Amino acid sequence: MKLEERFQLIKEDGEEILTEEELRDLLQRKKNPIAYDGFEPSGNLHIAQGIMRAINVNKMTKAGVHFKFWVADWFAWMNNKMGGDLEKIQTVGKYQIEVWKASGMDLDHVEFIWSNSVMNNGDYWKRVIEIARLNSLSRIVRCSQIMGRNESDALSAAQIFYPCMQCSDIFEL
Repeated sequence: MKLEERFQLIKEDGEEILTEEELRDLLQRKKNPIAYDGFEPSGNLHIAQGIMRAINVNKMTKAGVHFKFWVADWFAWMNNKMGGDLEKIQTVGKYQIEVWKASGMDLDHVEFIWSNSVMNNGDYWKRVIEIARLNSLSRIVRCSQIMGRNESDALSAAQIFYPCMQCSDIFEL
């Protein structure tokens, strides 16, 4: 597929393209750039999460992108999804992956990475603590909307780590 075709396919989905020049440059330099998306397994998928995500991922992979899904089971656990039962959360994650398969997601260039498998290494937590060390508690609390919370919500101690972990995820992926 030609560069311009790849560019147009990705542009159809990309709402967070910094600049078109940077995207073109990336596609020229890398045959298979990496994109990622994360999700908290937390229940039934609605149509945009199911079918539309499959369509959008298929466009990206057709353009040569290697797509990484971060299955944020520990994040869902921290947010008390599925009653705070980690086993149920992981079952829901497997269900959601099956929905995407059934929706026609082409998994040849898609990788599912479970957060619990990565979080068991020391480098991950070292990076989380370093991020926490470099930020104030008030700054971390201001980031609470990334987990569907407001600054005024009472956060559990575990939820304070959420933004630091999400930042660490970027480096991990």
